[in-house]
Amino acid sequence: MIVTRLAAMVILFTLGTLFSGCTAQGKSSPATENQIATAQRGDLRKEITPGGNLKMPHYVELTFGSVGSVQQVMVQIGDAVEQGQALARLDTLALEQSLLQAKIDVKTAKLNLERAEQPTTSSSGDRILTAPDPLDIEIKALLLERAQLRLTETQRQLDQATIMAPFAGLVSQVNVSAGDQVSASTVAVRLIDPQQLEVEALVNEMDIFQVKQGAQASVQVDALSALRLPATVTAISPTATIEGGVVNFPVKLEVKPPETAGTRPAAEGGAGQRQSAAMPLLREGLTVTVSILIEEKQNVIVVPSRAIIRQGRDTFVQVMKDGVAERRSVKTGISNWQLVEVTDGVSEGEQVVIQQAAASQTQMNPMPGGIGGAGRLIR
Repeated sequence: MIVTRLAAMVILFTLGTLFSGCTAQGKSSPATENQIATAQRGDLRKEITPGGNLKMPHYVELTFGSVGSVQQVMVQIGDAVEQGQALARLDTLALEQSLLQAKIDVKTAKLNLERAEQPTTSSSGDRILTAPDPLDIEIKALLLERAQLRLTETQRQLDQATIMAPFAGLVSQVNVSAGDQVSASTVAVRLIDPQQLEVEALVNEMDIFQVKQGAQASVQVDALSALRLPATVTAISPTATIEGGVVNFPVKLEVKPPETAGTRPAAEGGAGQRQSAAMPLLREGLTVTVSILIEEKQNVIVVPSRAIIRQGRDTFVQVMKDGVAERRSVKTGISNWQLVEVTDGVSEGEQVVIQQAAASQTQMNPMPGGIGGAGRLIR
């Protein structure tokens, strides 16, 4: 029992000795090596990092525009196609017959109108027996107009019997097969443009007022860690979405796609297909992490945020000098979850003590590409 009490007294005395230098200004205390960080100079970025999903907003749902039987489908889901490439076609025999009949009807209607406009004359032609009937002329003109409209509509249906790609893109849906009967409104193929990308991220209510339209950002695709794409904030919703008591605001970003990689060889029996760097990698709906730039400072001195001591309006750090920690008043600038800009009080290369609560946060050494998280130090 006596031994236990004696051990406890020794431990309390030792802890009191170690921390006595941290309780009053002007006193110093030793600091272990793993509590030390070096003040460094670099470019500090303050960012917020909401999540979201990749979208391809430019798409078109293609129909045949008429009733018929599907004769051929030339593409599959995932195919890359060129503008003007044929994607599917109907059996056009019935439409071709209808087109011929429509042309005949137009010629007949023109002839009838011409006859209605001519007066009836005597056999010698020197005397008018019956003047043209204005009502008959009007009827014949309307019949010609109807025949021309039918011809135009039949020609349109024949033209649309072969679905052509209106732009270069990716086939995301194929809803018909050869032999299917379709209506004029049946969506046969859905085509998306992989070169137009956007993300809708959810920003929490504590950060939304820092986000500005036009702010620069980057998008990290979670499934492709090596791929980071530049982006720009294009819209900020004035209305929040509330789920489970959590308030978020949708923020839309336009994303720049990867550079195209040229054209790949045509598939057997098919037309050439565009193949860009985006096509084999990016898919609509992929989970992404967005980094929106809030503020940036260049060539500034920074220390870990855990090295900062705040007491009321005063700010301090403990600077290592001759092997002991010396408390020093400092002025700070921008900060993020990891780093704080020091505008006065600490010089580049000086070593500061990280607070005991952050002892697991070891020396601040910049990693390749900067320190991640809510902010980065770029050397």
